[in-house]
Amino acid sequence: MKTLFFWLFPLVILTDCIGPLVQVGSLHAGHLKYGILLLATVLTAPHWRLTLPVVAVLGFLVYVTGLAFLASDWGNSLNGAMRLWLALSMYPVAVSVLRSWQDVTAFLRLLMVGAFVLVLTFGAAQVYPWGWEGYMRGSGFSYGGMGVYATYAMVYLTLAAAVSLPLVRSKRRRLLALAVYGLAAMIVLVSFRRSAMAGLAVGGCALVVLGGVRLSMGRTLAGLGVLIPIAAACFFLFGEKVTQLYASRAVEGVHFEMASRYGRVAETEKVWRDFTGGSPRHMLFGTEFSNATDIFEWKLNDRRIHVDYNVILDGAGAVGLGAFLLVYLLIALRFRASYRRLLRSRLATGLHALFWALLAASLVFSASNQLWVTVPYGLFFALLGALQRAAEVLPAKRAAAARAGVPLLRAPLPLPPTTPARSHARPA
Repeated sequence: MKTLFFWLFPLVILTDCIGPLVQVGSLHAGHLKYGILLLATVLTAPHWRLTLPVVAVLGFLVYVTGLAFLASDWGNSLNGAMRLWLALSMYPVAVSVLRSWQDVTAFLRLLMVGAFVLVLTFGAAQVYPWGWEGYMRGSGFSYGGMGVYATYAMVYLTLAAAVSLPLVRSKRRRLLALAVYGLAAMIVLVSFRRSAMAGLAVGGCALVVLGGVRLSMGRTLAGLGVLIPIAAACFFLFGEKVTQLYASRAVEGVHFEMASRYGRVAETEKVWRDFTGGSPRHMLFGTEFSNATDIFEWKLNDRRIHVDYNVILDGAGAVGLGAFLLVYLLIALRFRASYRRLLRSRLATGLHALFWALLAASLVFSASNQLWVTVPYGLFFALLGALQRAAEVLPAKRAAAARAGVPLLRAPLPLPPTTPARSHARPA
């Protein structure tokens, strides 16, 4: 089971990317990802550790599944609930499968294969386009079977490189991995997927501020030596597309979101008005979970509600949104408790910085839409589970003190009181 989990995300990323290339009727290879993720979930479920975060995950998933059966189009609603099951379940799967630091290391190292597949798919799709096109259809970039949401997976993998790169022992492989992650970051930037760019920026800042990445002069120059040629090649090959995407996404796109009746601002206002003016039942439990395109006549037929928080508030109510945020909170609190007991080291600091960087990036992605993108969202929860296990198996302060044979002191012992020196001279 460990071997399957080590290769799980490279495998599902591959099936998702090549999906439209291997198609039989309405089914294609991309659908295999659901079966692979479901297999990993079912095989490990009897061994899940029922910690508070895992119980919160299960509670939220059972709740939205119950709402799905109450929807008018329960098939469509169950489809949304199923995607959440497969994605959020990756946290308890990772916590249960990864038993040692060696397991965590193997999982993190093999993620580079997934990053390589994404980068290779993007390059090949520019020569022979397939799958879902991104923006400016017909003249923009093609991303293969995962579509433009591949940028979310690239962001998660690029952030995880802060911990996984130092684990690569060979300098040649480390340089190759750095080039792959550099290309992934560059693809995110030239794609102008605004939420992906914001997530990469926020997560990167968190890594630097929390000490996960040390910006020494040597490392900065080495990084620039890899990234500048990559950037130059990308803009030489795709400069015209990048310029057009910038005008479409950064200029016109922002205006659309702010002013259009189909934009995120209008969407949030509509959801909030329906929430505050709705019945107590709607406020608490929502209406028609995952069927937003059916009940919002003002929406385009092929455009879902684009903000995850709006999706859950409208479809699952205040109870659902509270349960969703509680999952994040309990996962964060458990990691924080495990990290506080760790012996401070460069590795522990990196794990701590990466955890908060991933969490910040995911919350940014949910301001766009992430719930329906099973593979990147599942990757996020698997990474959180791996970091949790790492914080549990790495050396703790108490264990280090025991090995050294010294007591573990939370504060220095008080100094003994000073007394005036006594004269020892004999009386005359």
